[in-house]
Amino acid sequence: MIGLSISIGSGQNGGQRSGNRSLTLSGLIDGAARPGSASGITAAFSDGFPIQSLSWGMTPGGTEFGTGASPQDFSSADTGLFDAPGLLHVTARAAGRSYSLSVPIRTAPPVFLTPPAFAAPLYKIGEAVEVSLGAVDAAPATLTVASFTLDGEDRQSGLAGLAWSSAGETAWGRAGVLRLQTRAESSGGVVLSAPVTARLGDAPRAFSAADWSVDETGVRIAALPDDGNVPITNIRYRIDGGPDRSVNGVTDFALADYGDIQIRAVNALGIGAWSDTKTRIAQTPTLSIEAAPLLAEVAAVEGNTLTATAGPVSGGPSSRTWQWYRGTAAISGATGESYMLQPADIGQRIKVRQIETPSGGTPVTRDSAASPVVVALNFQAEENDDGTVGVSYADGARSTVEFELTRPAAYAGSFNLDLSALETGPVCLVRPALSGTPEPGATLSATPFFWVYPEALGALSVSSGWRRNGTVLAGETGSTHKVISADAGTDLQYIETGTQSGAAAPVTAASPAVRIGDAAPTSYSPQTSTSALAWWDASDEATITHEAGTVSQLADKIGTVHLIGSGTTGVGASKINGRNTVVMDGLSDVLTAHGLIYPASGDWVMTIVAVIGTVNNITDGLIDGRGGDSSINIVSYKNDAFNGHLLVSDISSHFATPPYSGLHVVQIVADLTDTGTLKVLIDGEEVASVSYDTPIQTDLNRFFRFGESKHLGGQFCEVFIDSDKNVQAATYTYAARKWGLS
Repeated sequence: MIGLSISIGSGQNGGQRSGNRSLTLSGLIDGAARPGSASGITAAFSDGFPIQSLSWGMTPGGTEFGTGASPQDFSSADTGLFDAPGLLHVTARAAGRSYSLSVPIRTAPPVFLTPPAFAAPLYKIGEAVEVSLGAVDAAPATLTVASFTLDGEDRQSGLAGLAWSSAGETAWGRAGVLRLQTRAESSGGVVLSAPVTARLGDAPRAFSAADWSVDETGVRIAALPDDGNVPITNIRYRIDGGPDRSVNGVTDFALADYGDIQIRAVNALGIGAWSDTKTRIAQTPTLSIEAAPLLAEVAAVEGNTLTATAGPVSGGPSSRTWQWYRGTAAISGATGESYMLQPADIGQRIKVRQIETPSGGTPVTRDSAASPVVVALNFQAEENDDGTVGVSYADGARSTVEFELTRPAAYAGSFNLDLSALETGPVCLVRPALSGTPEPGATLSATPFFWVYPEALGALSVSSGWRRNGTVLAGETGSTHKVISADAGTDLQYIETGTQSGAAAPVTAASPAVRIGDAAPTSYSPQTSTSALAWWDASDEATITHEAGTVSQLADKIGTVHLIGSGTTGVGASKINGRNTVVMDGLSDVLTAHGLIYPASGDWVMTIVAVIGTVNNITDGLIDGRGGDSSINIVSYKNDAFNGHLLVSDISSHFATPPYSGLHVVQIVADLTDTGTLKVLIDGEEVASVSYDTPIQTDLNRFFRFGESKHLGGQFCEVFIDSDKNVQAATYTYAARKWGLS
């Protein structure tokens, strides 16, 4: 046995070689004996030398499985051969020598531990398809491709190792399924794996002209194009060659735009080519104004405002414009839904034309009925030297007029009068504050009020009196009141009642209330107050920066937030009570404070002394505060008179007893801590209030303007802010006395 070595054949033979002679076994599978039977296995020497004898067993040199002469076929009749795993030992004898070899016995067929697989579940035509054959539990074993097909057609010959090129294949009209099965063979037997599949496909084809259409709603899908064997998941479109947009679906879809439309389909392998072009054209609606526009039932009197109500429109959406006519001639610039009757309209009839224009279409128009012939206002005012003025004007007049009063001297000046307020009775235009010390033993004095009344309702009779906490005091009919102990802790007011025989009811007006026994000190001054925050005083000319009287800055006398002037006229332009003011022209003038001026606590009182003058717009503003989390505004709320309207963010309140004109002390009291209310007082009397829950923290504050272009005319006198809300009465007394209101 010297020099012997064992070699295993490459799948079919095993052998032992000594010198030039080898013992070989034929019929092995991968160098192993097949389980259960040895039929077909034979032993022989490679050089043909005769074998004298053979033995085979489960031990070296053993004969457990049998003996025989050469050549020997290990027949299945050999009892017990290959019943158990182990080694088959074969020994051959010839010429006095022994030759031995052993091979493994495989007792079970191989089992796939890892099935064969495609590298990806989906391939595009033209790509290389890569596969793996899997793995089995037995070694040695041979793994080969048993089957590789496309839609049942054999493609195994095209495999190069474990890769196959799909170039030249087409998926159109077929399922496009690749199928792979692996064969595993060992001495224990042959096993086929379960088949595995992958899909071979392509991007979708283009939509044909019959597959889709467009209508007034958008795109209609009649059928999807060939999907390239991969389901279509989305449709894309473009209009007039513009951006590629996704529909996110494969059904009809709506469009808002019009033009040349193309679509294409999308699947997991790509995007199809663009379809043919279909044009979507907007349908021009056929509009109709079903009824003529109506004019509001307002008398055709110079200065009155006519307002149009549009007639109903059918046939689709449209944009609306207006044009007013004087007779048959269009009135230049009169294109809103309202029109104020002008002197040029006297003797003419006015109508309005409603114009409805569809998108891309032709306008449709319809005219209102003409108004009655416009008559002149004929406003006349007669001074009675007793603080009353009787006025006459055309029937139905509702405009605001400005008139000059020369006597009595206490009320001389210019006034704005809303004629609509005179329809039911007289109007009290001025209610001066009381003078005197508000404490028991002192005397309070009242200045008679200024009344305007319509002469058409009869002569005006004015009676006077006093009231305590809203209750009229019996026997008190004069212009003075001696304060008694019963008045302590109450509010006293002087009242006048105007009566006309033709009026709907008597009209009572009251002076600002005076608190007795609880009044704040009258020695208040922003200069000495420890809680004052800002102070701008037009009467202190040294604080005004100007060029030839035109103000550019009004300095903050106790702080650093200065008022910046634009177009204002200040030094030497106009005086009140001998004090300088800043004139605001109502066209472009504004005073602006940049920066926070209110305390974070939300409690404060602002006192504004101003002359309220010309009003040109419903939003002409006295103060406009914005920025931060909240805003505060006071605007005119009438196109030609200052009726007064308070806005705190989105909450608002109208002023009581409008309109307001001339010199006033306007106060804003913010009380977030106790009542959560912000109120406005004019000349000491509350006229408006709103609830609020956020401190006012505006960083842009403008006087005599709202927004960017709504300017109020008049005169800026003084403004100061105090963080102690309880000094309201004292600050009013200070301002009223300084500027001659008490």
